[in-house]
Amino acid sequence: MTARPAQMTDTSPTPRELCLERARRCAAQARLGRRVDGADLLDVVRCHGCPLHDETLSLLLRLLPHALKRRVVFHRPGATETTFDEDWLLRLFEAIRLNDADTISFALGSRVTPTLRPAVRTLAQQVIERLDRDDLELF
Repeated sequence: MTARPAQMTDTSPTPRELCLERARRCAAQARLGRRVDGADLLDVVRCHGCPLHDETLSLLLRLLPHALKRRVVFHRPGATETTFDEDWLLRLFEAIRLNDADTISFALGSRVTPTLRPAVRTLAQQVIERLDRDDLELF
């Protein structure tokens, strides 16, 4: 009887999983930072931009509790399950990358307060633009 070699399985994380892990790390750090006001943040983003992808993502994650008017739930890095908030953010990123105006409008309109929709959209677009510039394919 000949032993069969074990099949090689690719256990490397998918691009979506990499994005989720980055968001989870930033969310954990954002919980330690101060909460930001949406109008002030949007002015900063419009005038100066955000120099680094993780800073942009961190600002977005710090703004979300204010924009959603509730606590945002992100699992710790490495968790196998995803929360509704994590799925929602990844769907928003994917819609922005695909330039799917209907999905973007629905995602923002269904959860984000009207006055903060521009700030959330601007930051999410900047996150995706930076990922595209870095040639990171996430979806």
